[in-house]
Amino acid sequence: MNQVIALAIGCLFAWGSYRAVGHWWKRRQVHAKADHGRDMENQAGEMLEEFGYTAIKQHPTISYTWSIDGQEREATVTPDWLVKRDGKKYLVEVKTGNQANPNQAKIRRQLMEYYIFGSTDGVVYFDADREVARHVSFPIKQGTRAPGWMWIALLISTGTAIFSVWKLLSY
Repeated sequence: MNQVIALAIGCLFAWGSYRAVGHWWKRRQVHAKADHGRDMENQAGEMLEEFGYTAIKQHPTISYTWSIDGQEREATVTPDWLVKRDGKKYLVEVKTGNQANPNQAKIRRQLMEYYIFGSTDGVVYFDADREVARHVSFPIKQGTRAPGWMWIALLISTGTAIFSVWKLLSY
């Protein structure tokens, strides 16, 4: 009977150890991938020099205001690099491993956010593992809506100009 209990305890201990080692191994892999991504992100500034870019700043910030139901909200995003080439500035997003797929929706939206709000000449997607730099663009149709006061100011200035010309011609 004691041998059966000892065997059961031994099996439970072995099963628990197996699970603990499995969890440790998974965490180790996740941390290793994250460390590799950070290392490649840090090296990307130098790696992009091979493509003719000059690193300006790592982790620049972009801030903008957006609204939902009329309530304004602040947003800040942080691209990996700000670089320049041929007198133009670009924001760079660096990806490695399985994350290096610009077709993934979350990455595409990230690139689009940089493209729309970045105030630069463009966006570069950089696959650091494959050392591939790609220019990103989106077919964005931006309509501008003039505020109401602008139409009033335009009417007043047009009326003033017409009146001034009429007065000058009547002398």
